[in-house]
Amino acid sequence: MRRNEPGGLPGATARLVTALWEALETIRTATTERDESRVDVPKGLRKELRRIELGGAFSWQSAQFRHALRCGLGVGLALVVASFRPGDPLTVSFLLGTFAILQPEWRDSLGKAWQRIGGSLGGAVVLSLVLWLLPQGFLLPIGLVALLGGFSFMQTRPAVFNGCMVLMSVGMNATTRHLDPRYVLVEYLLLMILAGVIALLFGFAAIPGVPKPGPAERFENAVGATRELLGSVARKLRGEDVDPRTLGREFRAATIAHHGLLAAEPGTKEPAPGQRDALEKAAEALRGLSVTASSLLLRPGSTEAADAVDEAARTLGTDEAAEIPVPRDADEEQRLVLDTIAADVVAVGEAAQKL
Repeated sequence: MRRNEPGGLPGATARLVTALWEALETIRTATTERDESRVDVPKGLRKELRRIELGGAFSWQSAQFRHALRCGLGVGLALVVASFRPGDPLTVSFLLGTFAILQPEWRDSLGKAWQRIGGSLGGAVVLSLVLWLLPQGFLLPIGLVALLGGFSFMQTRPAVFNGCMVLMSVGMNATTRHLDPRYVLVEYLLLMILAGVIALLFGFAAIPGVPKPGPAERFENAVGATRELLGSVARKLRGEDVDPRTLGREFRAATIAHHGLLAAEPGTKEPAPGQRDALEKAAEALRGLSVTASSLLLRPGSTEAADAVDEAARTLGTDEAAEIPVPRDADEEQRLVLDTIAADVVAVGEAAQKL
């Protein structure tokens, strides 16, 4: 690498150019002298970690899993209803409407139901005026225009978009299949109402015995589960006798708590706009802490590394600044792991201030 520094630059600019060259040389040194040795990962470790992670994701305590179950039951019932009307051109709209209304939060399900049903009623009023004022031959071109125009309102005004879909679906099916547009319109409205009923029925369905914690409580549960996992990892690094099954259960509990941060139960308090972003950042940092701290178990245990994990567990989710000690004999890989742990602890602390 040949450095070509122009002369006569002002003081601040000259220092900046020099710093840029030094940064490029650092990158080149890291590229040419990096450690290319292979890491000896114990056999079956990836499979075991995957099993623990999936066990937490598919647990009955996972809000995401319970919503997926409710969604599957709701769409399954809609499929049963659709099976009694083979060849009905409106079946696709009915199934998509049921799936779109089903949301993890019951308030979101109510909002989607209003957008779908209210938009369909508005589109039905417009279509009734079209049938009253214009010949039936105008239905297809009006439906195509409504389809193209509705896409511009899909994100900003979903109710208007759903009303445009009424004009498109009823007009196209009535024209191409030579059906009575009034009959098709009434059938479309009834199917949308039925889709809303099915979606809200399963959207409001609660699992007996499952708590409904708010955002702050879910955050405390996730921090507590991660803190317990970090404590077990620290004891294992010190050479204490820690049952691997205990580590597996704590890793699974932490995974469940991390999933619960972002998927609340229906009926729980809606998080504030700032809290939603804080929950997402906290979930990412806590998940990173669990995986990064567990990766230390692949290396020979040391008291210094255990102290670092203990410090992370002690200050996790608090206002206290964490001082993660770095062992004197730590190599670059271990330093990188400890730096990542420190960064995740800081991210969780920042999220705690917003919650």
